[in-house]
Amino acid sequence: EKYFALPELTFIIADYTRGSPDIDQELKRFSRAGIPLYVLYGPDGQTEVFPEVITPGMLADVFEANELSLKK
Repeated sequence: EKYFALPELTFIIADYTRGSPDIDQELKRFSRAGIPLYVLYGPDGQTEVFPEVITPGMLADVFEANELSLKK
């Protein structure tokens, strides 16, 4: 939860109810057949794709590996 409050993060939630070319493009980009698709987009263009089921520990590991912490 603490990572979701970081000011340098922006969360994007996409609604795929009626389909979307933008979402289709991201699914194709990450070789996924459908949603959910969880991606951390880094400021330098790097991406981290998460599995369909994620845990708080997985998120914390990725945030810490990318030096996103409350210590900054």
